[in-house]
Amino acid sequence: MMKNKSLERLEVELKKERKYCSYLQDTPNISNSKFQTKSMSEQAIKTLEKNIKFKKLSIKIDTFLNKHAGISPNWDKKSKEGKYTSPDAYQMEYCAEQLDVGEKPIRCFSEWGSGGYKPYSSKEGREEHDNLVKEIYEIINNG
Repeated sequence: MMKNKSLERLEVELKKERKYCSYLQDTPNISNSKFQTKSMSEQAIKTLEKNIKFKKLSIKIDTFLNKHAGISPNWDKKSKEGKYTSPDAYQMEYCAEQLDVGEKPIRCFSEWGSGGYKPYSSKEGREEHDNLVKEIYEIINNG
């Protein structure tokens, strides 16, 4: 669970940065160039919050793919190529990879109805998929 470890690390960094920002708030006379300014600390907090949001969504997508993506019977379990039975699952994987490194995906062309997810008749699976795609597009369109 490497992603969970990196999520924990980001959350610890955020906590430290918030504490430091509070310190800067309470100590207005700090003007030494060795110290971050309050605005720099606030920007770091925003970046960490964004990265945590992206990391959490990446983990949700991975969990969804492990549960619902059709896996090719010819997949060798070593490479990433040939793993899924549908290009839609690869699109979701791409989004998870981008989010995991703090980047916005460019697009997410995935539809439950394509037949690449299982079981096809799962209302819960379809709802989870559609909610994930909606969250991805909220990030793509709004940051």
